Amino acid sequence: MHGTGAIALVGLLCLAAAPGEEDLSFADAAPAEATDAQVLAAHVAQTTRVVPYGPTLELAAGDTVFVELPVRLTRPLPERPRVVPLAIRAPRGLWVAPFGELGAPTKGGVLVRYAVRATSAEPGAQLSLQMALEVRGPDDAPAGRAEVEQTVKVTASAPSVLEIEADRAAFIALQAVAQKAAEALPELKHYLRLDRVDRPPSPGRVPAEKDSVLERFLAHRLRADIARARLRHAADAKDLALAAAAARAIGALSDKPTGPAARARAIEGVTTDQALALARRALDDLQVDEAEGFLNKLRTSGRLEHAELAETLALLAAVNYLRGRDAAAARLIGAARCLDPALQVKLTRPALQARFQEASGKAACEGALAVSAVTVERRPADDGVELVVDALLADDPHGLVSGGQIELWGFGGALDKSQKVRAEQVDGAPHLVARFSGEPDAFSYDVALVKVLAQDVSGVVLATYGDPDPASVPVKDLVDAGVKVPGWVWWVATGVAVVGGATAVGVWAAGRDTSPTRSIGPIDVRF
Repeated sequence: MHGTGAIALVGLLCLAAAPGEEDLSFADAAPAEATDAQVLAAHVAQTTRVVPYGPTLELAAGDTVFVELPVRLTRPLPERPRVVPLAIRAPRGLWVAPFGELGAPTKGGVLVRYAVRATSAEPGAQLSLQMALEVRGPDDAPAGRAEVEQTVKVTASAPSVLEIEADRAAFIALQAVAQKAAEALPELKHYLRLDRVDRPPSPGRVPAEKDSVLERFLAHRLRADIARARLRHAADAKDLALAAAAARAIGALSDKPTGPAARARAIEGVTTDQALALARRALDDLQVDEAEGFLNKLRTSGRLEHAELAETLALLAAVNYLRGRDAAAARLIGAARCLDPALQVKLTRPALQARFQEASGKAACEGALAVSAVTVERRPADDGVELVVDALLADDPHGLVSGGQIELWGFGGALDKSQKVRAEQVDGAPHLVARFSGEPDAFSYDVALVKVLAQDVSGVVLATYGDPDPASVPVKDLVDAGVKVPGWVWWVATGVAVVGGATAVGVWAAGRDTSPTRSIGPIDVRF
């Protein structure tokens, strides 16, 4: 404006976009002829409307307005001017943007705009706002000052589903423009945050030729935040259907956690119970990225117990529900209920709790997850032979088993071979399959001692076979074998192993990942 590089708003909203960016200014058109972009721009203009300054301001709960205040200048408008709020005194329930915008110049002064939002205030509340504003130049010297004293009367708001969808679209469009502007300011990457509205960096950090880019970032980020705040307010509506629509709109504002939310450092060094409590709190507050970051980190932490995994899956189901991924949410809640049929999730947001109860009633499991059958085959291989152990899984309709561990045990209770495997589909059914290679004379026996551990991606053991004592499984020979150890010898060996059961239990208690003290094969009998 007037070559000063200050933010200029014309009419209700005129945020001229550079070529290739979304233009969110409203073009005058008949409603029947208005494009989606024009309808969206009209909605943004309405929800960021400008009102003249007065001693009393009426504001609907959850809404934001820009108040236009005349400021008399004590010297000519400086180059690269900016608006700085001073000594803001606002009670709980009232939010004021931590910076202002310059509007149109007036005779001897300039119009300044500041944003005011009614946050947690109840309709009917009367809140007192006091603030001082200054217009400054790049030398930080004031060029004008104004005092603000207002009574804000909070009125009731009644958002609709259509407005919720419009606010969701507005946030995405406005945030996209802010993101592009931020990318064009790499020198300010540590000062420009997209996830909150804070004070802009000092003028000395901004090259003069990039003033307009910074202004575009600040203006669009603020208006995106206004759209998000409206959604957050609608999510607290008493109408559960309306609240659920707003909550899902908030969840759809992003695809996944990024940056600090993905790193989830808040749960480092805390107990699993505390981490789950943080995730529940984030969900109840509709901080979906933070909640998903916590739960993703927990899921792969390797420290979950059976019941903790069930709650983690249920909370991830809530995240996916908020993201609009209903199929994934149904699968996760089903998996959680299969793990713990009596599972109860302690969510305080009514819309989420109602959804959990509804989904839980449709997520019954017919039976407990189990390893229903194990087969062992001796097959020819390029470098000799291989022993293929195939474990069939039953009652895992939600694909909870991601992999596991298959072990071959030998005479005397010693672990001989172990292999970590991924779950795979064989003829449409889930299996765990391990392939152990050896020389042609290896595995020359007709019975194998096998142990199978079916696990979730987090490492929680969901079903076992041959645990704690390895189970004997006949070996089907698909190779013309030489001398094989007969089955009766195996049973004798098994009997010896039982007599030496204390040794076997000692090895098991020491942990499956501990290297065995000896490795003699499943059986080593000499005549």
